[in-house]
Amino acid sequence: MGRYLFAGSLLVFGGLHFLFAPFIATLIPAWIPWPLFWAYFVSVAFVATAISLFLNRDVSISGVWLGSMFLLWVMMLHAPRAVAKPHIEPEWTSLLIALAMSGVAFVIAGLSHRADRPLSKQNQTRSNPRNPLEP
Repeated sequence: MGRYLFAGSLLVFGGLHFLFAPFIATLIPAWIPWPLFWAYFVSVAFVATAISLFLNRDVSISGVWLGSMFLLWVMMLHAPRAVAKPHIEPEWTSLLIALAMSGVAFVIAGLSHRADRPLSKQNQTRSNPRNPLEP
């Protein structure tokens, strides 16, 4: 259920990035070329990942790519802005939201990858197959 809620939010984010691409482009640092292209690219990435999650196709790959994209935003966009203006709360909020979205994407990718493995291989990787929390 959580995967579908996450996919739904990605559809909304993708639509908003598409509708407000000129504004989103103004948020991209000046040293990154073609800001409008990146605004549309992110919109397409959100929608493509949402479709992947809804259809349960290539979830591991799309989750890793989405998590990496969010993590790059944290390092290249949000962290420098938050450090430059530490007293501006929305900068920190944006940083933490992007970091959380990255983490959720990586968790979804990891859970999907684990579910795709045959049961016999899953049991071989754990010493106690009845309790997944024990090594």
